[in-house]
Amino acid sequence: MPPNRGRIESLKCGCKKIAVGHIYYAKMTKSVEDTAKTRRFLQEQQKISTRSLYISELPSSQ
Repeated sequence: MPPNRGRIESLKCGCKKIAVGHIYYAKMTKSVEDTAKTRRFLQEQQKISTRSLYISELPSSQ
């Protein structure tokens, strides 16, 4: 996985916005630990969704 896959932006409201691919998640917390856990979780979800998308886009061999 390339580095900086999940970019974290601090919002004015104090939330952390995490961008994974083109999907944005708002995490309602200021906790760095929670943000790190969320980033790892979203990276795992991105791996799963990317793998599923790739498999579903393969041409049918039937």
